[in-house]
Amino acid sequence: MNGRARLVAGAAVIVALVFVALAVWLALTSVTTADYPPLTIDDRTVGGPYSLTTYSGNRIGGATACILAAVVATCVAVTRVLPRRRRGDTGVDGVSPPSPR
Repeated sequence: MNGRARLVAGAAVIVALVFVALAVWLALTSVTTADYPPLTIDDRTVGGPYSLTTYSGNRIGGATACILAAVVATCVAVTRVLPRRRRGDTGVDGVSPPSPR
């Protein structure tokens, strides 16, 4: 593996980690909860306290896109690290079989 392949693989790993961190942040901030006190009219409680939870679809979609980008970056890093096999290469002792010509 040459220096350029190592550089590309390292950059792809860093990009994947950034995308994972961004996806986690987006997922955690996509859910909001608001607590409301009891509703009273003329000193009578007509509704108890309740919580309202909302979900941000844009943030959930963004988190999903970030995870997919992290998977692609990880695949790029893995393909740069693994040795490339040429057509007909057996991989035994680094010796290719003789050409059929």
